[in-house]
Amino acid sequence: MAQRRLLFTVLGPLRVFDGSTELALHGQKEQRVLAALLVQAGRSVPMHRLIRSVWDEDPPVTADHQVRKAIAQLRQQLAGDPDVAIRTDSAGYRLELPAERLDLLVFTAATKAAQDPADPAGAADRLRQGVDQWHGPALAGLASTELQAAAQHLEELRLAAVEQLADLEVTLQRPAAAVQLLSGLVAEHRTRESLVARLMLALDRSGRPSDALRLYDGCRRLLDDELGVSPGAELAGMYQRILTADPGSPAAAERDAAQPAATGPDPAPAVTDSRQGGGDASARPAATDNQQVVAGRRPDERRSRLVVPVGGAVAATPGATPIPAATPPGMPQPGTPQPRALPHPRAGATPDIATAGAQAPGRHPAAGTGPQMLSTLPYDLPDFTGRAPELTALEMLLPEPDVRRTTIVVLQGMPGVGKTAMAVHAAHRWRSRYPDCQFFLDLHGLTEGRDRLEPEEALDRLLRWIGVPGNQIPNHPDERAALWRDGTAGLKMLLVLDNAVDSSQVRALIPGSDDALVIATSRAGLPGLDGSVPLLLTPPSAEDGQAFLAATLGRERLDAEPGMADRLLECCGRLPLAVRMASARLQARPHWQLAKLVDRLRSAERPHKELTVEGRGVDAAIRLSYNGLSPQQQRFFRLLCHVTDETFSPYLAAAAAGLPTEQGEALLEQLLDARMIESPRPQRYQLHDLMRSFGADLIDADEADTAQRCYHDALLAGVRAAAAALQPDRAAIDLDLNAPDDAPTFDGDAAAYAWLDEEYPTIRASALRAPALGLHRHAIAYARELTYYLQVRGATSTQLALLSAAVASAQALGDRDEELRGRINLFPPLWGSGDIQTARRHAEQALQLSRELGSRRWEGVCLANVGVVLRGAGQFRDAMRYFHQALAIHREVGNSRQENSVLIAISLVLTDLGEHAQALRTAAEVEQRVRNQPSVSRRVIPTINLAQLQARHGDAEIATELYASARRSAESIGMPLATALIDIGMADLLARKGFADEQHAGWPTADAGPVAPDGSTTDLAAALRMARAGARSAGQLGEPGVEASAANTLGLVHWRRGEWEQAETAYRLAAELAPRAHEVAEHLTALVGLALVAQVQGADSTDRWAQATALAGSLDGAYAARIGRCRRAATGRVGTAADVTT
Repeated sequence: MAQRRLLFTVLGPLRVFDGSTELALHGQKEQRVLAALLVQAGRSVPMHRLIRSVWDEDPPVTADHQVRKAIAQLRQQLAGDPDVAIRTDSAGYRLELPAERLDLLVFTAATKAAQDPADPAGAADRLRQGVDQWHGPALAGLASTELQAAAQHLEELRLAAVEQLADLEVTLQRPAAAVQLLSGLVAEHRTRESLVARLMLALDRSGRPSDALRLYDGCRRLLDDELGVSPGAELAGMYQRILTADPGSPAAAERDAAQPAATGPDPAPAVTDSRQGGGDASARPAATDNQQVVAGRRPDERRSRLVVPVGGAVAATPGATPIPAATPPGMPQPGTPQPRALPHPRAGATPDIATAGAQAPGRHPAAGTGPQMLSTLPYDLPDFTGRAPELTALEMLLPEPDVRRTTIVVLQGMPGVGKTAMAVHAAHRWRSRYPDCQFFLDLHGLTEGRDRLEPEEALDRLLRWIGVPGNQIPNHPDERAALWRDGTAGLKMLLVLDNAVDSSQVRALIPGSDDALVIATSRAGLPGLDGSVPLLLTPPSAEDGQAFLAATLGRERLDAEPGMADRLLECCGRLPLAVRMASARLQARPHWQLAKLVDRLRSAERPHKELTVEGRGVDAAIRLSYNGLSPQQQRFFRLLCHVTDETFSPYLAAAAAGLPTEQGEALLEQLLDARMIESPRPQRYQLHDLMRSFGADLIDADEADTAQRCYHDALLAGVRAAAAALQPDRAAIDLDLNAPDDAPTFDGDAAAYAWLDEEYPTIRASALRAPALGLHRHAIAYARELTYYLQVRGATSTQLALLSAAVASAQALGDRDEELRGRINLFPPLWGSGDIQTARRHAEQALQLSRELGSRRWEGVCLANVGVVLRGAGQFRDAMRYFHQALAIHREVGNSRQENSVLIAISLVLTDLGEHAQALRTAAEVEQRVRNQPSVSRRVIPTINLAQLQARHGDAEIATELYASARRSAESIGMPLATALIDIGMADLLARKGFADEQHAGWPTADAGPVAPDGSTTDLAAALRMARAGARSAGQLGEPGVEASAANTLGLVHWRRGEWEQAETAYRLAAELAPRAHEVAEHLTALVGLALVAQVQGADSTDRWAQATALAGSLDGAYAARIGRCRRAATGRVGTAADVTT
């Protein structure tokens, strides 16, 4: 196989080339993961950032597994180039490639090399090389919030580079080149005053001051109309310089020489445009190359738009007078694309406006006679029933017949709920109100085997439907969208956009008509689609379901079995798609009673298979391939089907069959050749679910038991070796493993984390399956060996599942020691996830069991857990007593690690009791004890705890340094919970900055409003970003206590910024979350915050103060006194909720 040379682009649509051949990138997940890696090329990208890049803030529970699978598929797609690789390290994943292979790196290098003030010509050349890398908006078509934030950052870098290049071109006496460079960007960023000012200067230096002044006037009006602001100093100053230029100045001399009589635009000559089908030119308004006549529209209907110079002349959009200008000598003629200095080919790349002389949008000539297609709606289902409430709600959104208004409705709901059927039915119902055209377009956002339809492709289809010839459809997505809007202006039209995955897929497709109905369907909704109204579809009522069954099966058939139709609907969950499939089966079997299908659905292991009409003949097709294997290959295949989950390595596959790894790998390759298995990437294999189901049915019991034991021994041997590398001092379970000779070994944390991350989906599925196989010792060992790793990775749900299974296995074996360990290990994830009652039960049972077994070591741990429960109940002094008992036992048995944990808990209770100085000393003692520990993770939490106390009651600068140290450690091994705590803590620190009085930290002064005199709006902006980041991370980890802390911090930041409504929203969320986590301090902070928000807004705050006072009075700490001081102080000036926790 020939060696590949891969090239990548992100400064525009994400594209990959092998030499001159563009590679197809399959699947949105893979594209988004690749994009996230490319924008951070050469640097590690943590798993949580990759997850956000794919799913924003709503990832599925299997997000980490799906990302790993996407990484595996990308590695397979990019295989063959020795210089390009996706590496796994302790922090995440890292894409390595030579700088010249990625346009972003070429751009970055060029801009860095262009900073020599002594060589402006060379700097300009290098900047132009960098700017030429761009071929559209960065990461175009990838709509996740994470990637769009990266794209926005890249766009700012691009604009900065263009502005620097324009300055150099003017300095080098090449203003025409600056005009060419800036025109297209000004059209895209019409209110970016720095760009407009530079284009004005370039136009003036090119001898076109009237164009520059007209450009200013258009921008001024746009700023006033859209933003309600006046031009800033830079833009207004440029206007004055051009308007009042001294006749003797160089600028004025150049201007007068080039255009001595430029008092206004020359009249545009009449032209004949053959694209309009010929005819008398004198019968139409004149048009230049940069102006299209809007056919079929009255002059008074033309919209006023900003006039932007394009390609050396001012491109007059509708409503503007064209200003022809000669092309400067040596410059390309408008419409002539120029070659770019690219390190790789860009087949099909969109020409840049500045070099192509693209025209401003106008009604396309071919669309002047109206749409070429009137309707593409599918047929309305003849048996559509019900949905009366939803149809009524939709009708109420429509304007009166004599009112022109565009209505955008988004039908949302779960799969199979009938969104498409509803949209099509509604479109047919109201199509007569929109006679010009009715279009239906499937966007394939979630279609099996199909990539989503991107906006540019969708626009291509829509433009053809309204009559635009294919060879006259612009390449650039923005130009297509503009042409679509202009081509549909004035039409009474209806548009159904089916199966959208997000707002970015729909936004550009909204027509320009002021009298249209747009119905979009989407499972999750389109909250980012401005002006849209969501309409949630839920499973219809039982009455609607009955009506559907009566329409399809006949009322007599239903009446013959009273009550059975309701049971059938119950089995189907009233989901329209399931009910339709059930009805189809019954229609095809008229001799069946409804009761027969109901019984089959209730007794089936997989009821959905009873409601499926596809997939027939699969078993027969697999059997043909299976029969062609050798006996050895057949046995190996059967074993793989029985023991494996997710992807697997040759090591595990061979171990299951009792074979050396080398022999197992050879058999895997043979099965791969026979297409019985798949290989998503080198050294990883997987089975299709149907293949696994088929093969597992063929294995005999003895063969299965032996294979399972061998497989789990091999997997657990690797887990044990990784755990030993991460925690050398752990107490390993006594379990005799028949491990292969080549079981994995690890020489440090990084290698152990990498292996566990890679094998995590396989380990999780195998560990959860072990008890059902009778492998109880293995189940206990999996839970114990993985507890530390899962804590570090924040995988709380997996930790709970494995530990619960371990407790059940210990009980099945009658092993009370292991039951005790399991209950102890269950307490932290249960408490952290907010399952307080279950956590308390386990803590109390474990304490009793530890005393029955006479285990002093575990009794100390259990006492500390009970102390945590008591602190959560506000019984601080009782909690302190338990913590001190635990501390004495830990010191007695020499358990230094647990001693540190208890000291941290004691520092928190001291804070609750108002003993801040002692709390600070205790936290500092712990941090000093762990500072030189080799285990990174054991240093992080003590450092964060000390930083929090220093920030509130000590030295903010020391706190900042501690947070920075903790962040480096947490990010080095991937500790998402620690990172969230750091973000929240730093946000809190920045929000409090400038207040020396700890009793009233965060209070605004009478003369300064919400921001203190020495506070910084920059600090508050940074605090807001960090608080939001911490809140997102806490939400993803399922830690309500941390979420409550993040919400309170957000409330404080919004308070400091004077954003009262946002502050109230944040405090309300904290007030809901804190009680679930038994975080009384956070609960009090939220209640005080709500009281203060009400007070500052002039509302009655009495009830809220009463709630806070009552809660504080139920506690035995110092909170009641603090609440009283806070309320008394608030009568003279408004404080913040932060006061209660100082």
